[in-house]
Amino acid sequence: MVRLSVIMPVYNAERFLQPALDSVLRQNAVRELELICVDDGSTDGSPAILEKTAAEDARVTVLHTAHGGPGAARNAGIAAAKGAYIAFLDADDVLNAEALRTALCKAEADAPDILLCASRTIDENGSVTETRGVALHPHRLPQLPPVFSGRELGGALFAVGAVVWARLFRADFLKDRGIAFPPLFRTEDVCFLFPALYLANRISVLDIPLVDYRHCPANPSLERTKELDPLAFWNACVVLSETMRTCGADGAVMTACRLYVLDQIRYNLKRIDTAAGFRAIRERMPAMLAEVGFSEEEKEAMSPRDRALIALADLPWEDALTVALCERREEIFLQQRRTAKAEERARILEHSKAYRLGSLLLCVPKRIRSLLTRGGKR
Repeated sequence: MVRLSVIMPVYNAERFLQPALDSVLRQNAVRELELICVDDGSTDGSPAILEKTAAEDARVTVLHTAHGGPGAARNAGIAAAKGAYIAFLDADDVLNAEALRTALCKAEADAPDILLCASRTIDENGSVTETRGVALHPHRLPQLPPVFSGRELGGALFAVGAVVWARLFRADFLKDRGIAFPPLFRTEDVCFLFPALYLANRISVLDIPLVDYRHCPANPSLERTKELDPLAFWNACVVLSETMRTCGADGAVMTACRLYVLDQIRYNLKRIDTAAGFRAIRERMPAMLAEVGFSEEEKEAMSPRDRALIALADLPWEDALTVALCERREEIFLQQRRTAKAEERARILEHSKAYRLGSLLLCVPKRIRSLLTRGGKR
C-alpha cells in the first residue's frame, strides 16, 4: 500500500537535487511512500542523479518529459501516482523530517480533500530565515470548525498561502474533479490551489512546517526571473479568473479573486528589477484593469492602498516608477526599523537581572553533567 506519493518536478537542479531526494527517502517514519521525479527536459546532470537514485531505491520512479514547465511535470506525476495522498516538492526544497508522519496521520484521521500545513524559508546554508503559517493573512480567515469546506471560507479563500507544497491532496479528489495545472512556466500554483480549495468539501489544518523552502537567488535555472517575461504572471491571473468562474464561484469569492489579481499586479511591479520590466507592466495596466472588471460598488469598497495602485495606471511610466520606488524604500526602512527594535529588545533582555539569573540556573545542571561525565570516564 502506498500512503503518500511525493511528486517532484526537476529541471536543471543538480546543484540542489540530492538533498531534496534524501529528505524524502530518509523519512523512516513513513516507509509506505513513493517518490515520482519528473525530469522536465533537463540539460544538466539531473537525469543521471535521478536514474542512480531510482536504481538504488525501488520507491523512486523517474519520468522523462519534454520541457513544459513545472505544471506539466506535476500533471504527469499526478497521472502516475498510486498513493492515497499526494504531496508536491520542488527540487531545491526539502521535506521537514519531523513533520511528514504527523501530517500524514492527520490526513488519514480527518480524511480531508486538502490538508493545509505551514512552511519555513531557509537559506543556501540550511539556516531558517522565516516560518510561515498556513495563511499569509491570518486576520482575514473566519472562525472555522476543525474540518471545513472551501465554500465556508468565502472571500477569505484567497488569504491562504498560494503554494502547492506544504499541502497534502487526496489523490481521488484531484483525479475525480479533474484538477490540473495549466501549461504555464510561472505562477501556475495559484491556478491549481485556489480552484482546488473552492471545490474541496473537506479541508483541515496542521500548522506545523512541512517543507523547508530554499530561497536561492543565485539559482536562475529553477525559477525563471521575472525580467525574462515580466508579463508572465498575468497569464496566470487570466487563467485563475476563468477557472474560478468555471468552478461556479461568484459573489464575494469572485470579488476576492479580483482583489487578489490586483495584489499580483502590485507584487510584480514592486519585485521587478529592471526599468524595462516595470514599464512593460505599467503600460499594460489599463488593459489589465479593464479585463479584471471591477464594479463601481467594488471600487467604492477598495482600500486606499488599492486605489493608489489603480491610480498608477493613469501616470506616465516614469512617474509611476518613482512612486513605486518611494513606496519600496519606505517598506525597507520600516523593516530595518523593526529589526533594529528587536535587536535592542534582545540587548536589554541579555543585560536584565532575570536573564542573568536564568543563565546562572541553567549553568548548574551543565556543571553537574560535566562532573558526572568526567567521573564516569575515570
